[in-house]
Amino acid sequence: MPTSPAQLFNLHGMTIADSVAWGNRPRSDDRGVYVVSLQRDVRSAVGLRSPLIEEALVAAWIQTASKLTVDGQPATVATLTSRLREYWLSDEAILYIGKATTLSSRVGSYYGSKIGRRSPHRGGLWLKALGNLTSLWVHMPRPQPLIRSLASQIYCDRSLRASLRNPAAHTRTVTVRHRCRSPTSIGSQAEASSSGRTA
Repeated sequence: MPTSPAQLFNLHGMTIADSVAWGNRPRSDDRGVYVVSLQRDVRSAVGLRSPLIEEALVAAWIQTASKLTVDGQPATVATLTSRLREYWLSDEAILYIGKATTLSSRVGSYYGSKIGRRSPHRGGLWLKALGNLTSLWVHMPRPQPLIRSLASQIYCDRSLRASLRNPAAHTRTVTVRHRCRSPTSIGSQAEASSSGRTA
């Protein structure tokens, strides 16, 4: 079932604290989490039928991470684009959940990270292959929860679970296995282990 940022926050007794368009830093310097969504409206769970992947950006990714592989073979624009499309979830608005020691700084480093680079923000770099990147929105809740508590709802959601099997990690091949527990309380967890070959 599709999940909006508001639904995700409400599940844990939280409300929206701030929303900024992609490229704008949050006003908070607090520790916490943030959600990247297709939608400005925090109540919207409307997805997108297919990802707007830019082949030129995928090519830049491969050029930067020159040892990137897909299914054990050197990545090409065609194979990496195909794999990204395969794991796109058309019924979901939430694209990424991140954690931060300082929200303003961490989200800012996300904006500035180049596709294929391990730093300063290695998580969620596949978003940088999207042509509609500047239309995305970043939402932050209050009070701020533990990242594993908030993410557990997404990890255990039926339609989103498939997105966690992401073999097109930005610089390595990764197989992810998840064991989900009930996300009905702040203490619930989504456990994950990964194995892969660093490119």
